[in-house]
Amino acid sequence: MPIAPVDDRGSVLYYEDSGVPNASTDYVTLVMVHGTCFHGAGFRPMIPFATQHNIRLILLNLHGYPGSTPYTDEELDRLEGSIEAREAELQARGLELAEFLRWLICTEEIPPIREGSGEDELIGGLSVLSWSGGNGHTLSMFAHADKLSEETRKLFDEYLRSLILYDPSSTAAGTATPPALSNIHPDRTLPPEDQVILFGAQVSAFYPPFTLPDTIHSAPSYTPRLALHEVLGPADPALRPTTFKMDAPTLRSLTHAPIMERAQHVIWSPLLRAVFRENVRRALYDCRFDDGSGAKKQILPAVRVHVVWCDRTVGQIAWAVANLNCEYKDAHPEARRPVEFHKLEGGNHFMATSRSSSMSPSPSKTLRAMPTAVVDDQGSVLHYEDFGIPPGSNDNYTTLVLVHGAGFHGGGPSATFRRLGPFAAERKLRIVTLNLRDYPGSTPYAPEELNDIRGPSLERQERALRARALELGAFLQWLVQYQGIPPIRVGADSSARQGGISLTAWSAANCQTMALLAHADQLPEGTRTLLDTHLRSYVLYEPSLASTGGTVPEELRGIRATREPWMSLDDLTSAFCLSASAYYAPFTFPQALDPLPTYAPRTPLHRDQPGLADPNTATKRTPTTSRMTPAELRETTHFPVIDADGSQNLLRMLSKDIYRANVESALLDRRFAFGNTLEEVWPSLRVHVIWSDMSVGDCVWASVLLKFRHAEAQPEFRRPLALHRLEGANHFVHWEEPERFVKLLADIV
Repeated sequence: MPIAPVDDRGSVLYYEDSGVPNASTDYVTLVMVHGTCFHGAGFRPMIPFATQHNIRLILLNLHGYPGSTPYTDEELDRLEGSIEAREAELQARGLELAEFLRWLICTEEIPPIREGSGEDELIGGLSVLSWSGGNGHTLSMFAHADKLSEETRKLFDEYLRSLILYDPSSTAAGTATPPALSNIHPDRTLPPEDQVILFGAQVSAFYPPFTLPDTIHSAPSYTPRLALHEVLGPADPALRPTTFKMDAPTLRSLTHAPIMERAQHVIWSPLLRAVFRENVRRALYDCRFDDGSGAKKQILPAVRVHVVWCDRTVGQIAWAVANLNCEYKDAHPEARRPVEFHKLEGGNHFMATSRSSSMSPSPSKTLRAMPTAVVDDQGSVLHYEDFGIPPGSNDNYTTLVLVHGAGFHGGGPSATFRRLGPFAAERKLRIVTLNLRDYPGSTPYAPEELNDIRGPSLERQERALRARALELGAFLQWLVQYQGIPPIRVGADSSARQGGISLTAWSAANCQTMALLAHADQLPEGTRTLLDTHLRSYVLYEPSLASTGGTVPEELRGIRATREPWMSLDDLTSAFCLSASAYYAPFTFPQALDPLPTYAPRTPLHRDQPGLADPNTATKRTPTTSRMTPAELRETTHFPVIDADGSQNLLRMLSKDIYRANVESALLDRRFAFGNTLEEVWPSLRVHVIWSDMSVGDCVWASVLLKFRHAEAQPEFRRPLALHRLEGANHFVHWEEPERFVKLLADIV
C-alpha cells in the first residue's frame, strides 16, 4: 500500500514507487518531495528517464496533500502560536519525513551505500530531492537530526547519500525578497481553485535570466523582474507559463486546492520566517550538535548537499538561492556541510516537469498528469491506475474499470488487482483500477461528509450515497473524454461488441456502484448520454451483503468487520482479513427463500481442517491473506477506513432501506421519472453477478438475494442479469487465480 506510518498518532504519508529498475541490485533511490500546491504527480514524467539511469524514484506527498494525513486545526493553530509552538510544529514535519525515510529503507530493503567498481564511485543508497516549498520539510529534518534515535542516525549514515535543494523557496530559506523580485502575490480572497490558477501562472512563468550577486549584505538594486509572457506577449509560445500549457483537468489533477484554504497561507506567514531561517543555519551552515560530552560533532557528516536552481525561475526563488550562496560562503568551513551550486540555464521553476530529460519528457512530449480525476466542483479527486491500451489494439478493446472492496484498495502498481495485468492485454482488455474516496491518492472525506454518512436521518445518508454515485459518474465521464475510451460498437462479424466500458465492482464497492445506476437520473444529461454509448456492462463481483440491504442467516455469517471493545485496530484487521479471505465449504443456491432454508454453521476450512495451516501440506484453502507477504499486505490495504468510525464502516452501517431501494432502481426497474414521463436509462446495459462457491457466507448470500429479487421483478423493465459461479474459489479469486478471473471477465463483459 503506498502509504507509510510516520508517527504514533496514526499519521501517514502517501507515496508512489517507480519500482526497482530492471531488477538492479545497485540502484540509487531518489525520494522526491514536492513543492507548494503542486504535489508529487509533477515528477511522474521523470520515471522513464530515471529507470534508464538506474534510479528508483519515490514520489512523496507531504502532510496535508492527497493520500497523506491532512493538517488539523490544532496543528495550524500551533503554527500561528508562540515561537516555541511554531518551532515544535515545524520540527514535527521534519521528523515525520525522517521516519518515512527510515520506514522506506527498512520496509523496501533499499540497498545501502557501497563502493562501486570505478574510482570514487558510490552505488546504492538514498538521496532526497526537495522542490521549492518542500525544502522546508527536508531542511527541518536535517536541522533536527540530533532528535533522531541513535539507531536511525546510524541507519542514515549507511544509506543517506545526498540532499538536493531544487529551486528552494524563499519560505523554506527564511528570506525576505526585495520588492522588485517578488513575483508571487497570493490573493486569499479568491476561491481556492482560483488561487491555484493565479499561483500557478506566477510561479511557472519564465523570467529574465538571473545572476547570483557576490554579496547580499548590501542588497543590489533591481528593476522590476516581469514575467516574459507579459513583456513579450505571444511572440514566443515557449516562454509562456508552464501551467498555461496544461488544460484545466490536468492542472486540477496536479494540484491540491484545499491547501490554499488555510494551511498554505499559515506556512507563508512572516511569523515562521525566523524558524525556517534557523533550520537552514542548523541544517547547512552549522551541522554540529553536542553529543553530551561538551564537544560538538557533525551528524550525518557524509551527506553531500546540492543546490540546483533555474536562472529563469520566479524572483522569490532566485533570491533565496542568492541568500543560500552568500551565507554558505560566509559560514565556518569546519561547521558547514559540503554544498555545491548548480545552475540550469534557461529553465523556469517547472524544469523537472516541463522540459528536461536531464533532471521529464522531451519538449515535444506532453505532460503526463498524475493518475487522478477531478469528480466534483469542490476539487475532489479519485486516484486511478491505467494498465494501458493492449498492444496491437486500435479501438477494438474493452476497458475494465475495477473498483476495490473494503480495506483493500485498487490504486497504484502494487495494489490488489495487480496480478490481472499480464492476462488482460492478450484478451484485449484495458484495465483501469480506481480508488474510492478516503483511500490512498483520493480525496479524504471532509468532516461534514462523514456526518452525512453517519446520519442518523435517512435524508442525510441518501445525500451522502448519492454524492458518491455522482462522483463515479463524473469519473467515468472524465475517463472517456480524457483517456480516449472508444465507444461501444459492433465488431466485424456483426455479433461481438467491441469498445466501451465494463464497470466491475468487488465486494463493498457495490454499495457505491449500485448507487450510480440507482441515481442515473441525477447525472447531468450529457453524462447520461455519453455513458449510454460507452457503458456496456456492470459486473457485481462477489457483492457485499450491505450493498443489497439484506440480512444473512446467522449460520452463514462469516465476515468479522465489527471492532469489539477489547480489539485494537490490528486485531480488527487481522480478524477481517482472515474471515474475508478464508475458504468455506462449497455452497449451493437454495431453490427458494420461503421458507428460509436452515444451514449448519459454515466455518472456515482452515479451522475445520487444521492440517491446511501447514505450508508443507497445503498451498491453498488457507486464507489468502495468511499467504500474502507483509509487503504485499501493506501495499494492497488501507485499514483505517474499516475502524469503528472509519468511512468504510460507516457506509456499511448505512440504512438497509437505502441499499434495498438502490437495488430496486439499479437492477429491477430501469425506468426513471423525468417530469411526467418514465424513461429508460441505459437500456442495453447488461448486468453480471460473479460469485465464488467457497467464499464467505455474507457475500454468497448477497448473490442469492440478488438472484431471487431479480426473478420476482417484472421482466419487461428489469435489467438483463446473469449469474456466474466460480467453483472452488474464495472471495479473492482475482489474487488466487488471476488468469481464470480475467478469462471469465473477457467472456462475459
